[in-house]
Amino acid sequence: MTGLETKIEKKKADIEKRKTIITKQENKLSTITDQWDIRWQQDEIKSSQRKLRDLEIQLENLYKQQEKKSKIDNVERVPVIEEFLEAWKIRVIEWYITDYNRIKEYINQRNKKRKQFEAWKQENHIYHYNSKEAQEKEKELGIDYETYKEYMKHQSQFTLILLDKGSNWQAYLKKEIEKDKNNKRALFIARVKEITGKITDVSWLTIGDNGEINGVVTGEKGKAKVETISAGGWNIQCYHFRVLVRELI
Repeated sequence: MTGLETKIEKKKADIEKRKTIITKQENKLSTITDQWDIRWQQDEIKSSQRKLRDLEIQLENLYKQQEKKSKIDNVERVPVIEEFLEAWKIRVIEWYITDYNRIKEYINQRNKKRKQFEAWKQENHIYHYNSKEAQEKEKELGIDYETYKEYMKHQSQFTLILLDKGSNWQAYLKKEIEKDKNNKRALFIARVKEITGKITDVSWLTIGDNGEINGVVTGEKGKAKVETISAGGWNIQCYHFRVLVRELI
């Protein structure tokens, strides 16, 4: 059972529990004669009914997520497109691993310098972080907060998320990139089929030495020209691509 299926089953169980609560509240209401108690019990029932409706809406949204995921997962696989997307996935994962290690090393070095800073404070009998001497020493070592904030401001937001995942960061990375790969496949195929209809021939669709996928896809409705524009893969810019699809007359 997938995580989404587990959420759906739990939400269904919560709905049944809430229905049971409402039934008990309604049964209790039928035995009450005091007007104030009746009003109080009616308010309790209305509150439970609102909670039930919220749970039902949440379940509907989970079903929508499941339907969307099913459509993405069941998109047809075209070998040459699969090869292109898999190469993209590997390249992106490698980039984020390198980026993670780079930022992690920066943090480790900063922590080492902080230990040096603490030792320096003790040697110089400085006990307040906000003293002028302490602030100047922090800047000299490059461990002051402003320097740290400025450094982090220019880093990949996704890499910073990975840093918060602890020992599970690589598993999280692979899971998220695989999810992104599936979304890209669904979008790629949908844009092509919008022009070609059912795909019948991809023999003219090829992957170049630069990793880009280009060529012509033929379908029952017509032909589509595919062009890839890619960038990044170095410094702080992760490799990414944009696929252009247009009808061939």
